[in-house]
Amino acid sequence: MILSITPTGGNPFGRRYTVDQRGEFIANLPSANDRLDTYFSINLPREVMHKKPKKSDLGTIRAVFVDLDPDKGKPADEERERIKAETTDDALKAKGLPLPTVRIYSGGGCWLFWLLAEFVTVPAWASPNEMPEIVRRVDGIGRRIASLFPHGDSCFNMDRIARLPGTVNWASLNPNKPGRPDALASVDFIDITRRYCLEDFPEPLYEAQRQSENKPVAAELPADPDKSVTLDDLPTEEMQRVAQHGRDTEDVTRWAKGNGDLDKSKMLHWFFCECIRRGVSQAKALGFALGTFGIAQAFKNKGKPPRDYAYDQWVKAQAAEAQKGRRSAGTVAAVAGFVCDENGTPIAQSQANIRTGFNQLGVKLWWDDFADRLCIEGLDGFGPYIDDPAANRLRLRLDSKFGFLPSAELFNNVVMDVAFDNRRNPVAEYFAEAQTKWDGQPRLDRVLIDYFGAEDTALNRAIGSIVFKAAVRRVRNPGCKYDEILVLESEQGQNKSTAWRILAVNDRWFTDDLPLGAKTKEVMEVVEGVFIVELSELKGMKQGEVESIKSFASRQEDRARMAYGRYTSYRPRRFIMVGSTNDRKYLRDGTGNRRFWPVATGFIDIAKIKADRDQLWGEAATREAAGESIRLDPSLWGDAAKVQGEREDSGPVDEYLRDLIGDRAGVIVTEDLWKVLGKPLAGQRDQRAMQSLGAAMRRLGWSRPNKSGQLRFGGTRLTCYAKGDNRARLKFDQNERGEWSVVEVLTPPDDYGVLTGLGTDDLPGPAVEIAEDIEEGGEA
Repeated sequence: MILSITPTGGNPFGRRYTVDQRGEFIANLPSANDRLDTYFSINLPREVMHKKPKKSDLGTIRAVFVDLDPDKGKPADEERERIKAETTDDALKAKGLPLPTVRIYSGGGCWLFWLLAEFVTVPAWASPNEMPEIVRRVDGIGRRIASLFPHGDSCFNMDRIARLPGTVNWASLNPNKPGRPDALASVDFIDITRRYCLEDFPEPLYEAQRQSENKPVAAELPADPDKSVTLDDLPTEEMQRVAQHGRDTEDVTRWAKGNGDLDKSKMLHWFFCECIRRGVSQAKALGFALGTFGIAQAFKNKGKPPRDYAYDQWVKAQAAEAQKGRRSAGTVAAVAGFVCDENGTPIAQSQANIRTGFNQLGVKLWWDDFADRLCIEGLDGFGPYIDDPAANRLRLRLDSKFGFLPSAELFNNVVMDVAFDNRRNPVAEYFAEAQTKWDGQPRLDRVLIDYFGAEDTALNRAIGSIVFKAAVRRVRNPGCKYDEILVLESEQGQNKSTAWRILAVNDRWFTDDLPLGAKTKEVMEVVEGVFIVELSELKGMKQGEVESIKSFASRQEDRARMAYGRYTSYRPRRFIMVGSTNDRKYLRDGTGNRRFWPVATGFIDIAKIKADRDQLWGEAATREAAGESIRLDPSLWGDAAKVQGEREDSGPVDEYLRDLIGDRAGVIVTEDLWKVLGKPLAGQRDQRAMQSLGAAMRRLGWSRPNKSGQLRFGGTRLTCYAKGDNRARLKFDQNERGEWSVVEVLTPPDDYGVLTGLGTDDLPGPAVEIAEDIEEGGEA
């Protein structure tokens, strides 16, 4: 039924529309909107009425509902946001309510409707004083729902009418709504499939229960003021401050009137309410109010004796606490420490209250500097990292426990601020603690030998200590230069990965799932919060994967715009990379192999690693703090180049040239080699082909003849390879069947003496590769 009423009074006009009359209803809607307040009957009367129906007029109950009105005198936008916060899905679930079928904004407040799966019929004989039990139950459910909202106590009765969406709330024409603007009522949400049984709702609140719960407490008899009170009798600094100065000196705008003057009545009301909540007796409260404290100024010019006025205010505070209270003694005690409004309710939009709530809930928030993650402790079922469900649970706990629900934006801002006030680096903390507990016994130089079963060599001793020190330095000094990869070699199933996982201390600080070739953003997500990254099973790497690893290892920081991020993130490297393989030939060519440190392992003693792990890191942290280098000593470069060369996977070029050249020595012009390999033109050779040729020649014992890599033949400078002391030039001849053979030409190069100069054979291992990387970037 539709009912139209003039905002200034007059006789209402009602009209019922059936489904078949939908077109007629739409046609009449403009006239219903013509400066008329138009409503619909939520529950249907038996017949068309030209007035608001009463309970006894109803024939069918089809919905349970609640009407939430804004606070008078408060900004409309602010009140709308408050009502939104009170009616979110999470907030309703926290109150034990199902999700509504319809949400309507009436132009002032908000209506929530829950459509019943089975409509309830009201018999014709029913009267307001005599209703069937099922009707009383529906009425009680509405009363219970209304009691769960601060502004819904009297808005539950089943005979109410509601503002029709699509029509205007003509507030400007209503003399009872001064200053309120006209507003259009609208449907905010509707899901007609949501229909509920009465069992889906909280237990009904019947009228007798409501009256009992709202019954005012008996007023105390006037007590004599306790003149011996001191500020120490007040339990909070806030109360002491107000009592001493007669205002809140930390917020001078608190309790201010429109003209800026202090509203002394509100200040006194707050003080007495606080006394009641915190168990301060009437005698002591009156002792402050009527004594020599600053709060006594509230009694000046009140037109009645100060003691009578003070007692009246005490009684009003008792009534206010009883009415708004309906709180258990435990809940009242829990409010201690919150900033409250004049009614004693914790202020929702207060970061101080949010922080106090966290403390009283026993929740600790902190920022993990190592993982760049927000962490939470003390919230059952959540942690260590906070996510959306954890944040929602924590915000709703503030409402259910303390009776205030801050906006999501303010809540999230405070969460981040609290966490940033408690920054920690748990991995650095672990290293610092291990350093203090190191027993002074040296183990690190022999870690690969004694714990991983490696051969006892100067190279393995150096590599072992460097890797551990580099891990500590990367945590303490993110982004420091370190691009080597220790590779453990053994048969499969020898606990290589297990050893690294144990050494990482915490499973969250280790990963063996690095997606090579993935986008930087994806890689950053994987290595977030990790200080050991294992490249497992390097066997069979394709050339592209080798290049990807070499490129990835050389970076000192990663940068990308993360998902949902506004700005590009710059993250200095906090991790080291290690590898494992069960193969002996896994390096593709010599270019870039200096980054790999191969170590053949034997028995990996997992029990010993577990037992001594903290001592190993303690020694590494101590030596890192002393400034020890994490670079391989130049005296070991040759040893490193040797073991790296032994792991190079020779391809068909090696085999072909080995069969062709054999053990011969002398000088070979590079262009002659390209002819043999079927690539006589420069355009036929790419970077990879040039690197493969250079690596193959080195493995066969050939190297550049000098720093420039070139010699003169007949006055022309040609790029060459040289081997041994033979002065002859080796050339290649092709027979009519296309087969190549070696021809030794006795005429030496014009400047053969240059061979005795410094060539790449004389450079230490990594320097050879660096030099040849540069050379082979051009012509091999």
